[in-house]
Amino acid sequence: MSEDTLPLRFRLTPLKIILLLIANTLIALFIVAIYPDSHFPVNLVYSQCIGISIAACSIIAINYFKTPRIALQLAFIAGSVIVGAVIGMTIGGVAVQSFFPGAMPALPQEKYAFNRSNLVLALLFGTVITFIFFSLQKISDEKIKRLEAEKNTVITEIKLLQSQMEPHFLFNTLSNILGLIDPDPGKAKKMLESFTLFLRTSLVTARSETVALSQEMDVVKNYLDIFTVRMGDRLKYRIDIPADLQGLRIPPLLIQPLVENAVKHGLEPSISGGELVISGSKEGDRVRIVVADSGLGINELSPGSGIGVENIKKRLELVYGGRATLVFEENKPKGLKAVIEIPYESSF
Repeated sequence: MSEDTLPLRFRLTPLKIILLLIANTLIALFIVAIYPDSHFPVNLVYSQCIGISIAACSIIAINYFKTPRIALQLAFIAGSVIVGAVIGMTIGGVAVQSFFPGAMPALPQEKYAFNRSNLVLALLFGTVITFIFFSLQKISDEKIKRLEAEKNTVITEIKLLQSQMEPHFLFNTLSNILGLIDPDPGKAKKMLESFTLFLRTSLVTARSETVALSQEMDVVKNYLDIFTVRMGDRLKYRIDIPADLQGLRIPPLLIQPLVENAVKHGLEPSISGGELVISGSKEGDRVRIVVADSGLGINELSPGSGIGVENIKKRLELVYGGRATLVFEENKPKGLKAVIEIPYESSF
C-alpha cells in the first residue's frame, strides 16, 4: 500500500470523535423521519453503537491489517464496516433492552431502523461515514507532508545563503594575510593565529541551524581580533551582551556580516578609525541587537547593499517571517548603526 493511495495510519482525534457522534445523531434523526412512530432515543442508541463500532473496526483494519495490495486493503476496510455494523447492532440491541425495556415490544419490529432487515441501511451509512473520516485523514496527512516539504525547502535555502556568506569573509581574510606576509611578516603571523582561532569557533557553528548568542559573539570577537592586528590602535571594539541573552538561539553568522560591514566600510576607510560597539537588550518579547560604529557614517555607505546584508534580510524572513527586522540608522554624532530586532525565543 502506498502513502499516496491510502493513509498508513488513522488517528481518532477529539474533533473526529465529536464529528462521529454528531453524524450518528443525524442518522438517528433521519431514521425517525422515515419511521415516525419509532422512538428517537432507541434509534439514537442503535445509531451511536453502530457508528462507533464501525469506526473502531475500521481503525483496527487500517492500522493492523496492512498489505501492499490496494484491492486487498480495501477489502479489509469493507469487511471491517460489515463486522462493525453487526457488532454495533448486537450491542445496540442489548443496550436498548437494558435502558428501554418496554420500548421494543411497544412497536412493531419493522418500525425500528436497526433490525436485521435494515442491515443494508446501516452498512450504507457506515460506509459513508468511514469514507468521510478517511478522506479527512488523507487531507490531514497531505497537509503534514506539504508543511514538511516547505520546512525542508526553507532549511535548504538558509544553508545555501550561509554557504554564500562564508567564502565572502573567509577569502577576504586570507587575502589580508597574504598581503601582509612580505611587508610585515610579524603581523601576518599574528593575524594567522587570530584567523585560526576564528576558524575554530566559526566552523563549529556555521553548519548548525541555530547557535547561542554567546557562540556568535565568540565568532565576532575572533573576527575583530583579526582586524585589530591589521588596523592597530585605529580599531577599538566592545561587546556588551547581558547575561540573560547569552543563551538566546539565533541563526549562525547573523551578526558577523554586520560587524564585517561596519569595519570594512565604516572604520577601516576612516583615517582615524573608530570604535565598534555590539550591544543587546530585551524589551518585552523582543530582542534588540545593535552593531554601532563611529566610522564614516551613513553618507559614505550604502548600508543596504552587499551580499552579506541581503542574505541577512533573507534569512531573517525565512526564519522569523515578518517578526524580525534589520534597519540602518545614523549613529550620532558619527557613524552608522545596524539594528536587528527578533522575537525573544530560547529556541526555534
